Amino acid sequence: MSRAAIYTLATVLVVLSGGADALYADDGPVIKFQSLADFEAEVINGEAAVWLVEFYAPWCGHCKSLAPAYTKVAENLKGVVKVAAIDVDSVKEFAQKYGIQSFPTIKVFPHDRQMNPYTKKMSKTPLDYEGPRTGKKIAEFATAAIPSFVQSISTADTTWAEFKTQNGASPLATAVLFTTKETTTPLYKALSLQYKDRLRLAEARSIDAALCAEFAVTEFPSVAIETTTGERVLFEGKIGADSLVEFFDRYAAPAPERSATPEKEVKKDKATPQIIECAAADFEATVLAAEDVFLVAFVGPAETCSAEIALAAKAIDGLSGMVRAVSVSAADTAGAKLAKDWGADDVAEGMTCVQLAAFPYGGEKADADAEVYGGEMEPKPLQAFVTLAMPNFVDVLDKQSVQQFLQRDVMNPKLVLLSKKGDEVPGLLKALALNYQGALRYAYVNVAEHPEVAEELQVKKFPSVVLMLAQRDPADETRVNFGVQPYTGALSYAGLSKFVSEVHGQFKEMFKEQQ
Repeated sequence: MSRAAIYTLATVLVVLSGGADALYADDGPVIKFQSLADFEAEVINGEAAVWLVEFYAPWCGHCKSLAPAYTKVAENLKGVVKVAAIDVDSVKEFAQKYGIQSFPTIKVFPHDRQMNPYTKKMSKTPLDYEGPRTGKKIAEFATAAIPSFVQSISTADTTWAEFKTQNGASPLATAVLFTTKETTTPLYKALSLQYKDRLRLAEARSIDAALCAEFAVTEFPSVAIETTTGERVLFEGKIGADSLVEFFDRYAAPAPERSATPEKEVKKDKATPQIIECAAADFEATVLAAEDVFLVAFVGPAETCSAEIALAAKAIDGLSGMVRAVSVSAADTAGAKLAKDWGADDVAEGMTCVQLAAFPYGGEKADADAEVYGGEMEPKPLQAFVTLAMPNFVDVLDKQSVQQFLQRDVMNPKLVLLSKKGDEVPGLLKALALNYQGALRYAYVNVAEHPEVAEELQVKKFPSVVLMLAQRDPADETRVNFGVQPYTGALSYAGLSKFVSEVHGQFKEMFKEQQ
């Protein structure tokens, strides 16, 4: 009997036995969706939140076994992660939409959406859970996906007054969690996401006696609010999701209204302006002593060069943060000397308004040679220029080297770009590997030369990016299986860097907890 026939027979048996969906109660902690439209309205286009979703069939024995533990996960993560379950037997659209091939399948949908390059619609890229079917491990995987917007403060480094102004004047109240814990709890991370741009969330350690005394805190954990008028209010009651939400709502800025047409929202694929001004006196400390690759714009007087400076700034902004950039005025004596020292003679002598120079990677730039840019002030040629100054931390794969790549730092996530555009590693991938070193490893595959690698990874559209996640086999801890997760966001540095920064942050936190 074919697999399709078995599936049909099992479905018929459920119907004949009167088997309604009894795995999760309608009034229980697990959210249920009866249609794909309702699911996408809440999970994909709803408020920013992390969702843990199980795709199941009511006749599946493994699903029945998991149900009590999964219900307990939903109870424990209330207010932290939204937990849902979908009966794929009842709504078969989900199987095709999300590639459900076995039951149960568990996915985590992150809080943010990105533009799908194929459909041109906003979507989320879920992460597949492939670990043990235990409540503890499933909960850990889900909470690892929560981003943190919590600011850590210590009066050993800065005063409370300095902390309040270090990011500029804020019209928001500030909530401070005083705690004995060394790491931020999932609940407080979730609240920092829920109240992002409405309330600043910070945390301080119990050993910071000066700050605790300033807020009259004597017990831990404690939560206090400093309002926009400077009034301080200590939370009274048991700390939990519901109680803190009620407390924070009194002092947070109003929640913005969400657009009724989310699919038509403006694509946010541009970073904020990336170039900052640097005085000649600060050049050595800012640029030469730093390890990062730097792009320096030596510029003439603003009164006569405003149009050219604006054009250069626009080209640099088009790099979307893939390289650090500063501008140095060559209109004064110190700046003109600096420009000459690094090969920008024309702007130093007033013959042109802007010259760009790339400073290579490494902290010994004073002895290095800067490369002066001679191309058009456009992002694409400028990107090609700056990536020449970057070291290559990307593995180039063929059939023979795939296994070596996977076995190196085996538990680290691996990001792979597959393309038909030749052997040279794309600049955006080099920049990602440089700027997000640590928890991830990166690789490039020239599919034109090595189509067998794409077949092995089951990738059919190019260019494509996939994230490879390792999970230890619960039956054999020495065995590691890899799941291949396609990236569906914009194939640009801005889109990929946002995705990588979140994955990078999640796994750095997980590694920290394992140590």
